[in-house]
Amino acid sequence: MSFLNPRREAAIQASQRAETAVDNAEKAYQRAKDSGNYADRVTAYDELHAARTAAGDARRDVEDEYQQARIANGDDPDPAVPYRI
Repeated sequence: MSFLNPRREAAIQASQRAETAVDNAEKAYQRAKDSGNYADRVTAYDELHAARTAAGDARRDVEDEYQQARIANGDDPDPAVPYRI
C-alpha cells in the first residue's frame, strides 16, 4: 500500500519510465555509433533527444505534484529551498 497521493505516484512512475526510455535510447545511440552507420546514428540521436526532453518534463511533473501536496498540507513552498522526493 502506498501512502503517496495517487497523482504523485503516477507522476513518479511516469518519470521512472521516462528515465528508462533515456537509458534505452542512450544504448541505441551507442550501438548506432559503434556500427558506423551515420543514418542510424542521426535517428538514434533524435530519439535520445526526445527521450531526454520527455524525462525532463516528467521530472517537472513530479516537482509540481510535490509542491501541490505541500500546499495542500498547509506548507508554504519556497522555490529557493531545495527539496527531496
